[in-house]
Amino acid sequence: MTRLLSIFLCLSLLAGATPAQAESRSDRLARWSEALELDLHADLVQEIQAGLLGEESFLADGDSLALYARALSTTGGRGEAYRVLQEATPTRETAAKVELALARLELEDDLLDSVIRRLAGPDASTPVRLAEERDAWVLLGKARHRKGEVERALPLLRHFVDTWRLHPEAPGAWHVLAREALVARDLQTAARCRDRGQSLATWHAFYKTRRIQIRERPEDPLPRFGLAQLWASVEELEQASEAIKGALLLDTEFARAWALSGEIERKLGNDGAAVRAYDRALQLDATLSDARFNRALMALARGDDASARADLEVIVDSPEASSERYLGAHLALARLLKRQGEAELAEKRHERYKALGGNESL
Repeated sequence: MTRLLSIFLCLSLLAGATPAQAESRSDRLARWSEALELDLHADLVQEIQAGLLGEESFLADGDSLALYARALSTTGGRGEAYRVLQEATPTRETAAKVELALARLELEDDLLDSVIRRLAGPDASTPVRLAEERDAWVLLGKARHRKGEVERALPLLRHFVDTWRLHPEAPGAWHVLAREALVARDLQTAARCRDRGQSLATWHAFYKTRRIQIRERPEDPLPRFGLAQLWASVEELEQASEAIKGALLLDTEFARAWALSGEIERKLGNDGAAVRAYDRALQLDATLSDARFNRALMALARGDDASARADLEVIVDSPEASSERYLGAHLALARLLKRQGEAELAEKRHERYKALGGNESL
């Protein structure tokens, strides 16, 4: 237990939080949101009913009430969820969340006219009330689509997926867009929307799995490594950086995590940190050719031909040398040798590059 507490405190500090801030309102809301996303609805209802339900600050907090209502509706308390929201007296700053929570319940109950009255904007130039709230766009878009107002629904859903691309409901919105593109016989757009929706659905499935694994195995660095890979795959580099730092905090000798850290730092433009991470990765595991290739490319970019040559020669003479992913290493080395005046050796390396399928000139 002591070790788990130590890890929790370290991770909190890594994220910029202090122990005193560990259960601030923002932290609590984030924890509750995560509980809903991980299907821990009953746990959330139990926690709120056990300690917060009668507190004045809770009853005036639209964000908290909306999360509570959503958990209630999923655990059989749908009527109570409506009552809590309809009787709420939230602050002006949090009132929008109560409106959206009511709209979500109404959409689930197919009360489409109610959703539209609640969320529709006054005119074409302002199609959505609460336009700064991402859920307003998808809820109103779905309501209009179900009601048959396709021409009014599609712009809302397009704006939603373009603006909040990783929202959990984005795959469903892409599915609607794909279906309507098929109806319009725009097969190219339909295929693009379908593929995007399927890709996002897969991403979210893995994302949920990794977060559950982290929750269940807080001392295991592998789920955090997997989470960092997921964030990096969608170019959410700050999120990826936080996740990989968490993995390395748990295991400072995790070579693949150092290699991924190097790639993330490189994409963030932190060249010094990237090189240090690649150095550490290769110190721990010299067979990580991706890290070596990236380190070589960075050396070339800064004019350090000696370091680049050393890494490139290791790659092109390794068991992985014939892999297509390292074709560029053969060409980079050949061009480097030519630049250094070793024309004959450069030609040999270039011939090897062409034999492997390369088609660029020396």
